Amino acid sequence: MRFVVTTLGSSGDLFPFLPVARALVHRGHVVRFAANPGFRHVVEGEGFEFVPVGVELGANEYSTHPEILSPRRGGFIGVRNLFRHFLLPHLHRVFDDLRSAARGCDALLTHPAQLAAPMVAERLSIPWLTLSMFPGNIPSRYTVPSGSMHRALTGRLGESLNVFAWNAARWIMRREFDGPLNAVRGSLGLAEKRDVFLLGGLSPRGVLLLCSQAYSGRPSDWPDHIVCTGFTPFDTPDGAAVPRALRSFLEAGDPPVLVSLGESAAYAPEDFFDQARRVLEGIRRRGVFLVGRDANMTCLPTTSSGRWIAVPFAPFSEVLPSCAAFLHPGGFGATEAALRAGVPQVIVPRAFDQPWHAARVRSLGLGTSVPWARRTVAGLQEALQHVLRDAAIADRARTMSDKLAREDGPRRAANRIEQAMGHWGPATKAGGPLPGQVFVKSN
Repeated sequence: MRFVVTTLGSSGDLFPFLPVARALVHRGHVVRFAANPGFRHVVEGEGFEFVPVGVELGANEYSTHPEILSPRRGGFIGVRNLFRHFLLPHLHRVFDDLRSAARGCDALLTHPAQLAAPMVAERLSIPWLTLSMFPGNIPSRYTVPSGSMHRALTGRLGESLNVFAWNAARWIMRREFDGPLNAVRGSLGLAEKRDVFLLGGLSPRGVLLLCSQAYSGRPSDWPDHIVCTGFTPFDTPDGAAVPRALRSFLEAGDPPVLVSLGESAAYAPEDFFDQARRVLEGIRRRGVFLVGRDANMTCLPTTSSGRWIAVPFAPFSEVLPSCAAFLHPGGFGATEAALRAGVPQVIVPRAFDQPWHAARVRSLGLGTSVPWARRTVAGLQEALQHVLRDAAIADRARTMSDKLAREDGPRRAANRIEQAMGHWGPATKAGGPLPGQVFVKSN
């Protein structure tokens, strides 16, 4: 079969797709990537055909609008700015490019926020499946929307209030995004739909969550077409390796604390790296700083007295096994890498899905969290000392690592994709509404 894989966002949105694509190729399928032009080097370096879609968006572009990282109103303000500045203005071009790339393919495999993908699938009458890293964005009566300030409630009344929270989120997102997105759909000859932004990227034919059920859980009211495949780890583009100086540092003393903002939050680091340096100095721990961008090297003093080292990039999977703890904002890739390495975490969530991961890590006893807006040196120091001293957290982290080591996410994802293409019925019958009508049928 011929698949077109499409995604957007940062490298963290692309990387989990690559092992799935490799598993499909090993089974004899043909895979083409259609994505942000800035991903060409990584995708072609892994041996896949690449077709650019839309305009190049990367660190330089995103850093001009740090408001996309705003945590206000549960992250809604940041998402709205992302939509206005980077998604909607280029949507027609992304649609045209993706439609050209998808002609003649058997199916689209898409990121849930690639807004053009469902439109292309509809125009070309081809099946599509969602590959997602966002369990917190799938409604359930047992959860609340990602970014909510309140925890999910239990009991019949609590579940009803959870459903109310989801319906309120749907109403807010519908009011903000359905109008402009339906205007685009109308210009393409497509009928209007509801909940285009929040639920429109979830295929009724199949939603594959590229994360472990042991970590994310799976609410019992999710339809059968929503499955957890297991993580699909990848963080070594083009053979990326640990710099020699960093390797020597890791081998030269006690296990350090890893500090990183990932890719997204590194666009606007504020004083995070300097705060973390002061925290490590206060508790006399060695530190490794992965600052994400060359420009962020200026956030730290030029001398370290041998107690810490800073480099722009190194694979988490190569560094974390040598570390005692991980201080980071809670992006999907960073959280997954810490889980697989069995390393306790202090998460400082800022935007997007980061608050969901902070809450999940905390609830599973794998670490703790400090809200980005309320972070202080004293607060970060207390949180870090807690996870470093608590043997129970370390034990639970190692247990989770052992569970994940027994999973094969890429293989299971490829299995589900083949099943969806070969055995499932029409897309309109593959899924169904969740209890309380949180989920909605396609128009």
